Amino acid sequence: MLIGQVARQAAVSRDTVRLYTRLGLLPCQSRPAGSRLYADYDHSAVTLVKGIKIAQSPGFTLAELGPVAAAYIAGSLDDSQQRQLLAAKLDQIDDKRRQLGQLSQFLHAKLDDPGPAAYHGPPAPGGCSHHAASRARTRRSPPRTHEKPLITRRELNPGG
Repeated sequence: MLIGQVARQAAVSRDTVRLYTRLGLLPCQSRPAGSRLYADYDHSAVTLVKGIKIAQSPGFTLAELGPVAAAYIAGSLDDSQQRQLLAAKLDQIDDKRRQLGQLSQFLHAKLDDPGPAAYHGPPAPGGCSHHAASRARTRRSPPRTHEKPLITRRELNPGG
């Protein structure tokens, strides 16, 4: 099969087939046609491309799939190896979920904490607060506020 046929039947682009071939995930033979060489794929290539796309959906990277594809092509990928791979990926997903949960709790806590009221600094010298307020209205730039940041540098970098 030519690259276009594999791509069409697997519902991917030709570039995807070329990438999988270049990464060693998809074997092919070179076939001369006139003065050019064409990549010739076995009919099982369509199934393999579809399998790679399915494996990517839960988060397997192409680098992780390299050895798996090689074992699959060689016919040496048994059920226990498949289960080990899936269990390892599931552990990674669970770890990531825990990390995202902690981050979500942290951000919710920051958003729910009103913090101290905005501090506009001391009153202007030589006047009472009424005069300072009238002078503030005539300024072109808004008064600077000194609010507590939502996230402190210490929280961003607890080790440093």
